[in-house]
Amino acid sequence: MTEQEMWWNWITGPRKLIDAIYNALHERISIHVSCLPDFSWSGEMRFMMERKLMLIERRLILIDASEQESQMPDLYLLHRCGLNSMQVNEYKSHKNSVMDFLSGFGELSESVVWIYNIEPSRQLEWVKLWKTWTSTYTDLVIETIETTTSRAESTKAGKNKKLFYIGQFITPSDTRLFIYMLSKEQAIHELFQRYVASALSNVCGSDSETALMLYNQMSVDQEDLLDSIKKALLKYPELHTIDSEYYVKHNDAIHLFRTGNEKELQASIFKAQLEVFFPLIEQKRIDFIEMYSAELSRHAPKFNALNEPIETVFDLDIGQVVKTVHGMSGLNPIKKSTAFAVLVELRDLRNKLAHSVLCDVSELGRIAQVHQS
Repeated sequence: MTEQEMWWNWITGPRKLIDAIYNALHERISIHVSCLPDFSWSGEMRFMMERKLMLIERRLILIDASEQESQMPDLYLLHRCGLNSMQVNEYKSHKNSVMDFLSGFGELSESVVWIYNIEPSRQLEWVKLWKTWTSTYTDLVIETIETTTSRAESTKAGKNKKLFYIGQFITPSDTRLFIYMLSKEQAIHELFQRYVASALSNVCGSDSETALMLYNQMSVDQEDLLDSIKKALLKYPELHTIDSEYYVKHNDAIHLFRTGNEKELQASIFKAQLEVFFPLIEQKRIDFIEMYSAELSRHAPKFNALNEPIETVFDLDIGQVVKTVHGMSGLNPIKKSTAFAVLVELRDLRNKLAHSVLCDVSELGRIAQVHQS
């Protein structure tokens, strides 16, 4: 199974999108698919629909609108459906609706016409055609890039029409699961699966295609993730549309990196480190306190740095626990224990994260090793 097939067949959001479009077409509903700029593998989406429609013996006719030029949508549609100039002139003279005119051609019966690669400046024209489409012979699907105007127009489309907004189906969580599944064979530790999946979903959002390209250029637990991503972005300058208003408006991490600001890229990686590794340090703090709670209770301070009363030793953060043990007698066996040596190590790493400093791959590997022990 290819990565694309895994994305569309196994990941919840993409699979639900395909099923929703298929069910609507099965009910003879014409569709507007509204995509974000980072929507992945639209070609594979159309391929999946073509295969599903074959199950109900319906043909998918794909029409690339990138060559539309100055023609109006109805005339361009007739031209791309194979009508000759005489037939097009007949359509013009009778002024019938384009769907009624097409219904007279048997080869288009029981088919779905899917328009894609629509230029942003022509989207409203296609939306207007789609809104008037009532053919019972041929269903129409238009695929556009999301804009506020086109979406507002489509929500008023009326009977036998449906707007499918991709963002309602496919989310960064789908990218996270996708990368997690892909990294299962490569990562030596499950924590690194979660880490790389979290980081790439933070960086790429729902753009699984970009996430996959970045993932394929990295060594999951052998190289710092930030360095891997930067190298991959330099290697593939085509990733993301640099001039897109969408990326500029949303302070997109990749767009900002390309314009010389990698702050958001670092923040995305740091967020993943906090999410995956910080809780493990916290768990080791709790484990240590549970192991030595009686001794810690005798030596723990009564108040914290803010002069607030410490009700229980579990109120101590990891730094306070280390300080408490250091204050014990030199002969106390806790000070010489392996558990305490590990806690001091984790305290130092926790301090890095608490000060928004990225841990390197060896430090993350150490946390993973401690967690496993």
